Amino acid sequence: MPIMSSRSLLLLLAGVLVAISAVAVATMAMGPVVRLVFGEPHDYRSDYVSVETLLQALTVVTATMFLMCTACGWLAAQVGKVLTWREAIWMLNPLTIGVAFVILMHLVYGTSIGGVFYPGEYLSPAMQVIQVLGSPVYFAAVRLGVLLHPASRSTSALE
Repeated sequence: MPIMSSRSLLLLLAGVLVAISAVAVATMAMGPVVRLVFGEPHDYRSDYVSVETLLQALTVVTATMFLMCTACGWLAAQVGKVLTWREAIWMLNPLTIGVAFVILMHLVYGTSIGGVFYPGEYLSPAMQVIQVLGSPVYFAAVRLGVLLHPASRSTSALE
């Protein structure tokens, strides 16, 4: 008997990909927009992560992760795959978010692109811990996306 089903493995993989995509979009697209609108925080791009810089990055990453997780739940419902609470937890749990950050760290700092244009506060240890601990918010966002889809209103919302 297999340890986990292929659906569970697919959900874990999807969760890692959603988390990687969300952090990449937050860093490369949303972060610059926020800095353009609100200005760069004090000590941005310095040798250490300041509180102001971390708070701005945390806000951007959290909002982007929440929106992408909600969109993921909505898209799953769109293709007829209503995700239950259990499946949402399988998808975005502390392990999948942690693995996503480890993969991003390897891709950014383990390759030739390095940290040249990738702001360090988006992958700082503090950011990683906060995002891993915030995983319940993200699997709730997946379920929110499912519940926002019109097709899911005919099924049980508490499933």
